[in-house]
Amino acid sequence: MPLEHAHCVVEFGPGTGVITEAILRKLPKDAHLHAIELDGELLETTTRRVNDPRLRPIHGAPPMRLPCCGPAAAPTAPPR
Repeated sequence: MPLEHAHCVVEFGPGTGVITEAILRKLPKDAHLHAIELDGELLETTTRRVNDPRLRPIHGAPPMRLPCCGPAAAPTAPPR
């Protein structure tokens, strides 16, 4: 699925936020990006660098289910 049509994206290990910024540039204005980072200092760097209300930073292990990324929100994969 192209990012331009995504509703919810999960980024594992956003580091300093370089890729995070690139993802957000392509996401629709009503989408969310959950950035999951184990290193608290890196996550702080990302949140300082990226000033975007669509960013949902998560420190530590991801929750079992993210609010907008549950089965009801997940698109079906196109047939191969």
